[in-house]
Amino acid sequence: MNTLPAAKLQGEELSLNCTDLNQLYFVPVVELPEVGKRQQGFMTLTNFRLCFHRQQIVNSDLSKCDPIVNIPLGFIRDFKVVTSANNAKCEITFITRLIADLTFDARLLPKAKRDTFIRTFVDLAFPLDREGATLFPFLHKRNEPDPGWCYYERLGGEYERILTAAQKSASNFWRREENPDYQMVDSYPKFFYVPSKVKAADLNSVAEFRTKRRLPVLSWCHPTKGSVIARSSQPRTGVGHWNSSTADQNYIEALRDSSLAEQLTIADARPKKNAIANMARGGGTEAGMIGKTPTMYTAEGRYTNVKFFEIDNIHVVRGSYEKLKNLLSSPPATEFHEKLEKTGWLSYIQRILFAGASVAEKIEAESQSVLVHCSDGWDRTAQVVSLAMLMLDPYYRTMQGFATLIEKEWTAFGHKFSERNGTGRQSSEKEESPIFLQFVECVWQMLRQFSNAFEFSELFLIRLLDGFYSNQYGTFLFSSDKERVDMHKVPERTKSIWTDLVFLAGDERKALMNPFFNRNFNKSKGALLPSVATRAMKLWRSYYFRHHPMLAPRHDLKAKNIELLNLLDNLRVTEISLKQNMLLAQPQKSESAKRLTGVPNSVVVTSAPSSTEVPTPEDNDSVTQPQRTNAATVPESVPARTGGGSSLPLSLSVAVNKNSLNDLI
Repeated sequence: MNTLPAAKLQGEELSLNCTDLNQLYFVPVVELPEVGKRQQGFMTLTNFRLCFHRQQIVNSDLSKCDPIVNIPLGFIRDFKVVTSANNAKCEITFITRLIADLTFDARLLPKAKRDTFIRTFVDLAFPLDREGATLFPFLHKRNEPDPGWCYYERLGGEYERILTAAQKSASNFWRREENPDYQMVDSYPKFFYVPSKVKAADLNSVAEFRTKRRLPVLSWCHPTKGSVIARSSQPRTGVGHWNSSTADQNYIEALRDSSLAEQLTIADARPKKNAIANMARGGGTEAGMIGKTPTMYTAEGRYTNVKFFEIDNIHVVRGSYEKLKNLLSSPPATEFHEKLEKTGWLSYIQRILFAGASVAEKIEAESQSVLVHCSDGWDRTAQVVSLAMLMLDPYYRTMQGFATLIEKEWTAFGHKFSERNGTGRQSSEKEESPIFLQFVECVWQMLRQFSNAFEFSELFLIRLLDGFYSNQYGTFLFSSDKERVDMHKVPERTKSIWTDLVFLAGDERKALMNPFFNRNFNKSKGALLPSVATRAMKLWRSYYFRHHPMLAPRHDLKAKNIELLNLLDNLRVTEISLKQNMLLAQPQKSESAKRLTGVPNSVVVTSAPSSTEVPTPEDNDSVTQPQRTNAATVPESVPARTGGGSSLPLSLSVAVNKNSLNDLI
């Protein structure tokens, strides 16, 4: 199980080179005859990773250790030691955040050495002080300025981009509200956008009426319709709507005024029964709960529709993932699809995608503004809002745009990364849940359905999740801007994951790019609404099975992307050369025509444009697929690729080996 390059990272130090622990045996997940039931080797611990390798390390050189296992400590969420009374059995199992756990046979290892190893491992993998400078992200810091943090710092620029693209009336509808010292909302960034007509004095009353004071704020504005996506937490209506807030009702009315539609939709991501149960704990919902009682947010002649999307909470999701892990880590079983369905995992992915698509459709097709919330507004709300924005705005389907989306809707607005990822020994297992994994898997489902619409590839998403779980970067430390920026100066002291995902060059960047991306596809009007039918939901095999000895994908995603992109680059060079040769031959062709027809010198005769002529980038603005010649030998799924913002569609007038492309796809 190798998730990392063997080379030692900056700030990584060898903590325990277990040359005396050569009596450990790695127990593979699936016992293969050619591998054997046990593999003897050496265990090594650094302050960042756990390695099990066949050869002893010399001079702390990890690059020569030939690892069987090479995994960041952040991937390990727990461990257990199983022994028998007569020492006939002693197994150390590391429970990982991946599908497969790691088991080592330590029967021949003396107890004193075993205890030393376990004690060192616990101190490194589960530090007591999760906020101290001993955490690896604070040690893994570049000496020069880190470019990846620009996406975190450009929150104001992203709001300006959204509102500048909107109509003038829409941009004037919103104003920037400061959040000095995070006094108004401690889990929001230092500023956010609210309706201009709402008085500053009323904002505190609205915040008081919302759980965790997370009042409704702007997330995205449609460039032509003015309708918006806003996010918040649940209202504190209490049982039977005993509590009410005129300020909150007026605020919702102001949100409704942002669009031309007479109706506002409140997308409550929770199951309806959960919303009702929350009333007893001081929460609630905007919906009327008794018969057909209208919501208190419905004004005369104008309506508020509350829709529940039945997305379960973090505890149900955690249980579903454990069932999925148990199924996928077992030997291939009969009735696999029936057992997969019983885990409920794909059903939850389907519900989240459906909620995001419903919000996007309300915005695009019905010009309604939508307020999204769950209970506290930092888990399911982040999932639904981010997916809806991804469907509506092509910018978020680029590498830079996707980084901006995550920094804005997840980190800046308070997703509890540390609690959901279980960082540190003091974290509560009850707060852990794969919420961010769910979101990224939903993005993969969209990428699979619309391969031409995304600049980044599947490998980009896998690297993002690996960086999230590895505890290598400061991007996912802590749970709010207040903790991240003011208390611990994370952008100044750590490395951003986007430095290693977006700010790359050469083959490293090509490996993460989507060779089928076509910018002209994103110029098509309308939202990118994926199919959410049950048969459209697929298991992400390239992610879940990549370390399985029998079921791992046989193709190398990195090599495939690089080879396809190099092939497309060569095709573009050939196309340019052919077009230049055609232009050079054009005057000679005209002179020949004049001699044959006797046309005066003042008249130029040219051949009529053929049906196979390559369109210019401007001609392609209205199409979603590149034009092809009748002699094309490239598969239809290979679109034009662009770089640096320019667009050069492929003229397939050059012969290409079709079989070579089919082998790559």
